[in-house]
Amino acid sequence: MSKNSEEEDVVDVVILKEGQLTILNTKKARFWGVLAPGRLYFKRNEKSTEIKGFIPLNGSKIEMATPSDIKKSTDSSFVITTSSGEKNIVTVDSKSVKQWVDIIKEAADKKADTEISFQNKKKQTLNMRMKKNIVGKIAGTKAGRKVIRDNIGPDGVKVIDVIKEVIKLQDGEKKAKEIESNMIKLAVKGVLLYQNKSVKGSEIIPCLKLLKKIWSDLLDCCEISFVYDQPTLAKSITELQMEIVKILKPFVTDKNITRLNETVDYIKGPILMDKLYLSSDTKALREQLGEVLRKLWDMVFKDPGHKDKQLSLIHI
Repeated sequence: MSKNSEEEDVVDVVILKEGQLTILNTKKARFWGVLAPGRLYFKRNEKSTEIKGFIPLNGSKIEMATPSDIKKSTDSSFVITTSSGEKNIVTVDSKSVKQWVDIIKEAADKKADTEISFQNKKKQTLNMRMKKNIVGKIAGTKAGRKVIRDNIGPDGVKVIDVIKEVIKLQDGEKKAKEIESNMIKLAVKGVLLYQNKSVKGSEIIPCLKLLKKIWSDLLDCCEISFVYDQPTLAKSITELQMEIVKILKPFVTDKNITRLNETVDYIKGPILMDKLYLSSDTKALREQLGEVLRKLWDMVFKDPGHKDKQLSLIHI
């Protein structure tokens, strides 16, 4: 485990997973672990921003602990052997050990976000600025909308606004704000994962194929009312939902997965869908959504060289 001996600095860290863990190296110590691409960082506790050290993961071997590694039960322990041969025995909650092992293996294949040099300099504090915190702090705020606008485009915000207005008509302001907040949190999380290249292009191809079909169907429903078929739409959205959960699960908490499922289940349900596509008082919103979806369709699926394009997707 490398010790921090860097001059005072700040490291930006995109968090893949974090939690309490115990490390047995030359001695046993309890830390708050923060997993980022290429490294497993350590802090004294969850609230601290000071990095106490890290295990370099690139080229490391990660496997479950055996009786020869640890005297006690091995059900909650695994071993990280670095490329230099240093062995670190990590113990976590037994219920999450498999998830830790799987995601650390993935993190080991990713390049570290920040280069950190450890020279023989006077020991100073190396602080951690955690990008994960952006999700909680900016959701539902102007900053959250700005992240979406800058990375997806202004029409990405308009889609959220239309959905929010439909929900206000159906279930009131409180529900509308709740769903808006959830949509922004999930969108920002997706942006961070995309920017960090945590998700491979090959992993999102199934999602893009489903998204293209759903997008086309939603657009048709906005422009040709009699083609609206809620059960068929809901079935396609459920398939996309399952693929998205599969991609996000290694990177987000169970709470975030629950939030995603509850949000999508509400939006694809017959009550809200019927309100959007069949109600006379949502006609203007339906037309607005159709215009936005058409603009985004041309930008994302039809014209990869569009001068205003802000989305960078695989064209299928």
